[in-house]
Amino acid sequence: MKNHRNIFKALTSLMVCLALVCATLGLYAPPAKALDNVIGTKQFTISNPYATVDWDTWGAYKANLHTHSTVSDGKGDFRDMIEAYYSAGYDILAMTDHGTINYGWDVKPDVDALIGAANIFKKKNPLSTGRKNEIYNGVGRDGRGMTEVPLGIELNGMAIKKTHVNGFYADSGHHVRALDEKDYEPAIKAYEKAGGITHINHIGEWSDASSNASVYDDPSMISYFVNIFNKYPSCLGFELVNKSDSRTKNDRILYDKLLEQIIPTGRNIFGFANDDAHELSHIGKSWEIFMMPVNNAANVRTAMETGTFFAVSKYARAELGDSFTGTGPTPEVTRITVDNAKGQIALEGANYNKIQWVANGVVIAEGNTIDLNAHESQVTCYVRAQVSGPGGMCFVQPFPVTSAPYQNATVGFTKNPSAMTLVVKNSLGEVIFPSMSGTYDLSIGGYTWSASAEGYIAALNIPFTVDFNDAATGNKTIEVSLRLVPTLEPAPDSTTVINKQTGYIYGLSQGITSLDDFVTTNASSYLDIIPGTNGFGTGTIINLVSNGQIYESYTIVIKGDANGDGFVDGSDSTIVSLILGGMLSDDPLTVFACDINGNGVLDESDRRNIELAGLFLSEIDQTV
Repeated sequence: MKNHRNIFKALTSLMVCLALVCATLGLYAPPAKALDNVIGTKQFTISNPYATVDWDTWGAYKANLHTHSTVSDGKGDFRDMIEAYYSAGYDILAMTDHGTINYGWDVKPDVDALIGAANIFKKKNPLSTGRKNEIYNGVGRDGRGMTEVPLGIELNGMAIKKTHVNGFYADSGHHVRALDEKDYEPAIKAYEKAGGITHINHIGEWSDASSNASVYDDPSMISYFVNIFNKYPSCLGFELVNKSDSRTKNDRILYDKLLEQIIPTGRNIFGFANDDAHELSHIGKSWEIFMMPVNNAANVRTAMETGTFFAVSKYARAELGDSFTGTGPTPEVTRITVDNAKGQIALEGANYNKIQWVANGVVIAEGNTIDLNAHESQVTCYVRAQVSGPGGMCFVQPFPVTSAPYQNATVGFTKNPSAMTLVVKNSLGEVIFPSMSGTYDLSIGGYTWSASAEGYIAALNIPFTVDFNDAATGNKTIEVSLRLVPTLEPAPDSTTVINKQTGYIYGLSQGITSLDDFVTTNASSYLDIIPGTNGFGTGTIINLVSNGQIYESYTIVIKGDANGDGFVDGSDSTIVSLILGGMLSDDPLTVFACDINGNGVLDESDRRNIELAGLFLSEIDQTV
């Protein structure tokens, strides 16, 4: 047995240690902590890009949307890059060689002589159709297939200054070299006209912001991208992280500045993260996680257009430092809950140790849940979350928000009884007076009411709140129902005496087992009876209870009953004898019960009266 106890203690210690280690490493994540509702002065309306996600049934699918091969300037053969991503466990892959559309993984790439000049003598092999279908169907991966994003291409393929744009789902830009070094717009415009969707790649390299973040202080730089995103809704966003974030380390600055101007126009822009892989060693640096009901190309497009995905990277140089490289599982989000009534957003996840909330380029809060009313001066049109841990960082798509001053609500009280005095106060304790109609015009906030009426228990400083829903509907009704003052009275035609000064109930009969024939209570109360050690007699406690609380307490007295059994007999006479002989101590209850002659003390006369009553030779008056 001792060995078993030692083993159990060792296992328990090991489990505690593991829990501490996991918490330290960020591998353990508690559920989102509920926050008290901050009222504030504004009514926030939050738009949730993840509103359509069924967190209990949808899958989380890993994607890379920016991949090169020897078809353009990569070092890995076309089919080798696909196989490598499949082996690495990816669920979605877009092949996006410069200026060359991917017409299918089993179609021999149509190489542009100039764009792919550097690799003119290298292999550019497609997959066989059979192998492509195996990958589609998840052969070797327990049926978890990898989806091909159709018609991937990196537009502006020969722009040395790298005005690069990734396009998907449209046959446009094939062998279009686009030597314009300054402008993203023509490629985006043409691709939208063809029915496709795009995102902009590694802006920091084009803007030189990777080495000088101040370039994003230039209003003309901001207005240039604002114009593109507002003109072309098919351009969904840009890469927040590219590869190991060397080129994009300051592009989250641009992102926040664009969000400030674009979201008020009625659209959102999404953040992407990609390997931009040109060789096998580039795989697994940055990716997206798509939330979808089923992994197929149609759902991938829908997720890209609606924002039901996350941008994830092992690197986030501006946030985590240039020397940081994620190790182990990356942070993930497993549930997002938006509560517009409270103005709150809550995240749940795993593999993280910090959640930061960003508005207007500034971290305004940390924790699983944010209440926007707690940060009213900092939140204008959006808030976004970034989740970090030992494995890297996960960027959550922005939540557009609008706000307006709260509207007042008309608050009415239904009163029972109708004739009562009602007093309403604000949070400062100031009395608020009703309108002529008897209602109260109240803003969002906390209040109290007090009520009193003759014959009823007063209710004092009962809190109530006027909240978002009340302001939205314009009215609120509060029921005020007072409880009658509990009463305990002698039953009609009974000899019961209820002495409220001494707390004694007497005038009762010997041998009773209830008070049904002796007392009455009103509808707001009931009796809780606690018999004594020897039964229902002297010393039995009677509590008058109302609303679960003891309102008054009494003690039953049977005159002549010294031992509390409810009868007058020889044992009671014996007890009085022992008290008179100094062998027992008296107490007020025993004196009151056994002072038969009414002189205020116990004496031989009382003992004799009790003895005679016990022999049925006399009767003790229970009412005096």
